[in-house]
Amino acid sequence: MVELKGIPPTLRVGKDNQMWRACDTCTSIVGVRFRPDWVFAGCTTVGFLDCSGCAPMDLLPSKFTLFCEPCAMNDDTVEESKPASTIVNVGISTSANAACRTCYSRLGIELQEPHFVQLQSGPSLGGTANATSMISREVERTRKAKVNRREELARLGVVPGQPLPNHGACKHFSRSKRWLRFPCCGKAYPCVTCHDDKEDHDYEYAQIMICGHCAKEQRISKAEQTGLCIGCGLQVLKKIDGNHAFWQGGTGVRDRARMSRKDSKKFQGLGKTVAQKKVATPKKS
Repeated sequence: MVELKGIPPTLRVGKDNQMWRACDTCTSIVGVRFRPDWVFAGCTTVGFLDCSGCAPMDLLPSKFTLFCEPCAMNDDTVEESKPASTIVNVGISTSANAACRTCYSRLGIELQEPHFVQLQSGPSLGGTANATSMISREVERTRKAKVNRREELARLGVVPGQPLPNHGACKHFSRSKRWLRFPCCGKAYPCVTCHDDKEDHDYEYAQIMICGHCAKEQRISKAEQTGLCIGCGLQVLKKIDGNHAFWQGGTGVRDRARMSRKDSKKFQGLGKTVAQKKVATPKKS
């Protein structure tokens, strides 16, 4: 999965804005062009995505330029011929309110769960000097990142096909069977706490892990489907079945009703007594 942020819109007149990225896992090159459309009250379409080598999965919080309808249509009651725009940031299942900067009318927008509908092929991607340059940069970036990851693992004593030190465990999670590669710095650590002890920045949730049995790098989501490493076939985490244990580094279920009876956290704290002073009904004044 490749996360694309800040995709510049391609208008009907103007520059062809394309964004190209390389997948950090398989180094495949993906490209996207966004062609926005006018959105009126009750409209359910915000634009068109031209994709190359990929398919959209989700929509990140996005910026929308708002006009009130009379100003946008150059109504005779509006003195300004070019209405000023109002830009708001809207996330999924959220709404935003603003005021027209020309006539001060109240404006509102709400973004529901997005649905991507595949249409016939639109304008092809690539073919511009900017797109060619961006693709070349991404190829070089992924090549350097691959070399850096290989050198980093060699410094840590990791040999492909051989178990990780302590089979992936650390002092914080003694039963873990994997390392995590954090996207914030690109480095591998056994857990979040190990990352925070060595780095001076906040961690970002890892999407890639390293098997503790064979040092195979793979996506966490793929291993979660079976709980097995895609390289050696040994168990690296528990299969998603609603009964996660806490040894998975913070991704376990916290609902006591669905938690496994073998998990020590399921009944923890149920025998505690509560002082009567805390539960007593306050006296009426």
